[in-house]
Amino acid sequence: MIIDAHHHPWRPEHGYTWLDAPELAAVRRPFTPADLTAELAAADVPATVARHRRLRGGGYLAGVRSQVQGEPDPDYLDRPDVRRGPAALAAGPAHRAGPA
Repeated sequence: MIIDAHHHPWRPEHGYTWLDAPELAAVRRPFTPADLTAELAAADVPATVARHRRLRGGGYLAGVRSQVQGEPDPDYLDRPDVRRGPAALAAGPAHRAGPA
């Protein structure tokens, strides 16, 4: 399985009628890049990586792709909050060949 994780910011007033569904009331509010940044900053990276590694096939988790070309900060990859992710991956078990 390949997971293509990406994010969609939105503002309901800009025509996001799919948010009108009653079961989506909890997310029927603007979700901006600033909201995403706050959510990501609050995440505990090592715990998340460890949880994914415990899932079936988790031994194959070898990396996380970052879209750094869009970052305005030239020192983005040197920021402590960004470096936590690769450090968490490096601290885990090595990539295994064969079934998980």
